[in-house]
Amino acid sequence: MKRRGEKIISLALLAGILTAGLTGCGAGGGPGGMKGAPEADAESSVLTVQIENPVYNSIYLTTKMVGTVQPEQTAEVYPKTSGTVTAVYFEVGDTVREGQVLATLDSDNLNSAQISINSAQLQLETAQKELERSQVLYENDGITQQALETAENSVRSAQLQLESAQDNYNTLLKNISITAPISGVIESKNVDVYDNASMQQAICVISQKSNMEVVFQISERVKNSLRLGNSITLEKNGTSYKASITEIAGKTSDNTGLFEITARIQDGGSLSTGSKVTVSLVTDRAENVLCIPLDAIYYDDGKPYVFVSRDGVAEVVYVETGIYDDANMQITSGLTEKDQVITSWSSQLTSGALVQSVEDAEKENSSAQGQPSDDIGESEVAS
Repeated sequence: MKRRGEKIISLALLAGILTAGLTGCGAGGGPGGMKGAPEADAESSVLTVQIENPVYNSIYLTTKMVGTVQPEQTAEVYPKTSGTVTAVYFEVGDTVREGQVLATLDSDNLNSAQISINSAQLQLETAQKELERSQVLYENDGITQQALETAENSVRSAQLQLESAQDNYNTLLKNISITAPISGVIESKNVDVYDNASMQQAICVISQKSNMEVVFQISERVKNSLRLGNSITLEKNGTSYKASITEIAGKTSDNTGLFEITARIQDGGSLSTGSKVTVSLVTDRAENVLCIPLDAIYYDDGKPYVFVSRDGVAEVVYVETGIYDDANMQITSGLTEKDQVITSWSSQLTSGALVQSVEDAEKENSSAQGQPSDDIGESEVAS
């Protein structure tokens, strides 16, 4: 019985020694000890996130559509009289000036006008001779004063007829020379030599390409966001052009049910009449408004909210939003410039989570790397 008791006492002493040894290791810490484990767990529980303050910015929403380029001013050139074309002085693409002769006609009406002049001239000469004879007779009491006045009236009437015939001839003579009503570029040609020109058919179209415009159609919703003078952007074959709105239709087109918009193009002389361009215009805008990154917004049953860091703790803040683009969201209420909005996503990000910014985490890491370890310090002291 004594040996059995001694064995029990020995086992009890061994257990006490092992227990004391383990307790001593936990209290002492050091490399490989358990002292650092709680601190590591505490550090890992702090979530490193990207934090940004709301800033004032401007958001513009654009819409793209197809527009047609046309000259701001065009003129269809019609003959003022009919006749056979005797000469044509232009080709498509030529630049002409106002008043320049484009074509001439051989008009039968001109011949008739010349005949009228000759006839009126003959009547005047006859009336003048009759007046001379009447004056001689009147001086010799051969006719009455009334007869003399009748002869004088005949001369005046013949003179008026001659002047009218000459005016008609000069007008026809001017009209057989077809001139350019405006300066510009010949866009089309519809006449050749020996053709019969008609007052109902244009011989050409002249465009003032120095002032080009674009025409496009939009819906009523987009129309309501536009104002005269608004700037738009055009693109053709990789080249961009600026334009400003000069006309907004008050009613829809019968064919499309859309509103037609006209805009003057800056330096658009190189664009061809009738060519298609891509039109980009701002349909909604929010200027100098409080914004945050779009990715920072979350939704709870359609209600937008964000996470903010307050004293290193994540909190949920519900906000009201406005318009947004592919990068920014307008905030109309709920935040100020001083709020620290968490803009990065994490599955561990919840209300009440401990957080720190990326910048603070980098500073801590830099500080920790700059301090010597305990082992190095003890070695230096020992040496």
